[in-house]
Amino acid sequence: MNKLYKIGASGILASLLASATLSVVAAGESGVFVGLEAGTAIATSTDRTSLSGTVDTGTAQVSGDARAYTSGANIGFDWGVRLGYQLYMTPVHGLRFYADYGMGHIYASKNVLSSGSDYTGAYADITAQRINFNIDYLLDFVQGENSSAGLYGGLFVGYSELGFTQRSESSGGGQSLRDTATQFYGGVGFGFNVGVQTTVAKHHRIELGAKIPVLGPNIVQYSGNEGYISTNLRYTSINMSYSFVF
Repeated sequence: MNKLYKIGASGILASLLASATLSVVAAGESGVFVGLEAGTAIATSTDRTSLSGTVDTGTAQVSGDARAYTSGANIGFDWGVRLGYQLYMTPVHGLRFYADYGMGHIYASKNVLSSGSDYTGAYADITAQRINFNIDYLLDFVQGENSSAGLYGGLFVGYSELGFTQRSESSGGGQSLRDTATQFYGGVGFGFNVGVQTTVAKHHRIELGAKIPVLGPNIVQYSGNEGYISTNLRYTSINMSYSFVF
């Protein structure tokens, strides 16, 4: 009889452990997902100058030896979509593979004209686009029966493009004039994905994250025997996102 009690108790304990394990596993759902994201776009430019002698860059005469780095950033609105697949190897650890498309709308301004000119300032509307392929590591260290929370981090590689539409403001009446055409600069880049995440009711994933580029499109403003002036452009996004996991 004692043996039967022990077998019965062992069976009940095994059932409870299996039930608890299934409940935890359910928090990390593997499957296809689609999502939307919206937040802040940041267009960053870094100028790298290396010149010797007197060089006509088209807008100014630069003399002497010069090696310098300068940078600037402009902020706007960003939105995007994503499609991919996430796979949980354990209740805590997972991977996801996905593609995403994003677009940023940025209004930048800078004064570049002298007081003797008929114009008092120059402005640029910036439109940024990106399409990336991503792989992220998912760490769900907070577990519930139908929910989880944690961190993620990963890498992306893809193509980004920034379009600049120049405007000039007249000193007579402040009339704004659009110039002839938008200039586009694009190139291959890569960077890092980082953020925090939570899954609610097994299928609803909410994240706050950032895409931080390491390399982006490069513009060579001057190139010759005397040296060069080049600008590296980077399109960073900080977004809230919602994904549904099927």
